[in-house]
Order: sequence, then C-alpha cells, then structure tokens
Amino acid sequence: MNEAKASTNANQALESAFAQEMHGIYQRALSEAGYKARRFLHMLHDHGGLETARMLIHAPRCLKAIRHCGSAAGLISRSRP
Repeated sequence: MNEAKASTNANQALESAFAQEMHGIYQRALSEAGYKARRFLHMLHDHGGLETARMLIHAPRCLKAIRHCGSAAGLISRSRP
C-alpha cells in the first residue's frame, strides 16, 4: 500500500508542477506579448492544468494548428490529413 500512496503523491506533485507551468504560460503571454488569455486562465481555474491541456489538445482547431505547425517544421508528413 505504501507504493500506491507514494505513486499517488508523485502523480499529484507532477500534476501540481504542470499546473504551475500552465499558469506560467499565461503569465509569459501577458508579460511578453501583452496578451490577456482570459479564457485560458478561466479554463485553468475551472479545470486545472492537466484537464485544460487535454481539452486544448483535443479541440479540433488546436489539432489543425498542431498539424499545420508540424507540417511546416517537417515533423509530420504533408500527405496526412
């Protein structure tokens, strides 16, 4: 049981660190570009960092942007939809 608890604690610590990094993304966009990503900040507040990332990654517009950037960088075959 100690291993399970240690694993849970490690996962919680990792998720917390990820959430802090997600907040850092908001702060960086604000300080470097003056971009107030209010919806992103609300998502972080309402859903936490991990779930916000999952939601954004699976959003159709986001997937299209990821594919476009990957294709432009030569990371994704241009023949893929």
